[in-house]
Amino acid sequence: MLAAFGIVHPLTTRAFDVDGPVAAVELYLDAIPPKRASSFARAAYAPPALQAVRRDFAFLVPDSVSGDALVRAARGADKAAIVAARVFDVFTGTGVEPGHKSIAIEVTLQPGEKSFTEADLKAVADKVVAAAAKLGASLRG
Repeated sequence: MLAAFGIVHPLTTRAFDVDGPVAAVELYLDAIPPKRASSFARAAYAPPALQAVRRDFAFLVPDSVSGDALVRAARGADKAAIVAARVFDVFTGTGVEPGHKSIAIEVTLQPGEKSFTEADLKAVADKVVAAAAKLGASLRG
């Protein structure tokens, strides 16, 4: 890329009425290699074509079950449809039996090529409830 680099002799700077050292550079832009197709840079973000669907679930769980375990179970219920899950509420007190707590989670579903039907949403919800049941959780009614 850098074809020539040099410092001009001080005697020649007098001919151009320049005080101090002078540098000359010549670049060959056609010698710069083209950008590779594969690189470490991420591809440009392309938002999904279809809108995500969010569903909330409130489970009664034993005190020993953590919110993280419940979120991991929910995310693993349907890896193709569920893209995120998070705890948004933990409650103990009136209405919750001793030794238990209520954990509410939000599950985000992202449709792929077509929108979810009510049957699709029910099937995913059933999978989330079944996965939570393996931890001893039940839907809070």
